[in-house]
Order: sequence, then structure tokens, then C-alpha cells
Amino acid sequence: MSLQGISIFVNSLMREIDSMFSSPHHFLLGVSVPALSPQNPDVWIKHYWEPEKIQQEKVH
Repeated sequence: MSLQGISIFVNSLMREIDSMFSSPHHFLLGVSVPALSPQNPDVWIKHYWEPEKIQQEKVH
């Protein structure tokens, strides 16, 4: 997958999360965000982000 493809995917995903965050019909509990383990770079771990964390991290 190209960097442009990744960018398009992430932007699409963020639009969906934003629409759920502000929707009167959906309640967003959070999302699991994959990350490489700091102790073992061959292992992926998941961080659970609640809506407030998602909004905070968008501006960074």
C-alpha cells in the first residue's frame, strides 16, 4: 500500500469516527489503536482510546 493510500484510508476512517462522535444516532465508546510494542518491536499491541482521547490526538 502506498503512502497516499494509507493517507486516504486514515482520512476516511477519521471522517467516520468524527461522524459517530457527533451523531445523535450513534454512541462511540472508543476504538482500539494498534501500536508496536516498545519492549518487542515484532509484536503489535492495542491501545483503547475513548472519544476524548481521539479528539485530543487529532490535533497533534
